Amino acid sequence: MAVTWNEFVGYVQAGLAAYGIAADIEVFKPEDDSPATVARLRELLTSNQASDRDILLVYFDQGVLTGDWDGPHISPIAAYDSEQRRVLILDVDRQWYIPYWSSDDKLLAAMLRPAPPDMGVLKGQTGGIVRVAVRSTK
Repeated sequence: MAVTWNEFVGYVQAGLAAYGIAADIEVFKPEDDSPATVARLRELLTSNQASDRDILLVYFDQGVLTGDWDGPHISPIAAYDSEQRRVLILDVDRQWYIPYWSSDDKLLAAMLRPAPPDMGVLKGQTGGIVRVAVRSTK
């Protein structure tokens, strides 16, 4: 199923509402690979690693990270090693991939790569991260 970036964000919101999950959504949609963007990505990854109340879902070009499918893909981020600047992708395509590590720079490149022109509705789509933070029930 082809899912655009905007549809992905909408599906996350709709899913939370359907299950009555009180959560805040933060969208990180990088426009470039500037030092400020890299710093923001690392801040988001580090913050996620320090919390058990949120999840990061990444929309990215899978081919940049795996050398395979050149098009948009969605998977959760499982961990971040800030010292090595590596991100653990918990790829949902379990038939072909076990979880794998990527540099944070390469993950950013995968989010910035536009989907190829032959991708129909996905043509030109770039990615980002949706952070879902469950609100405290206290």
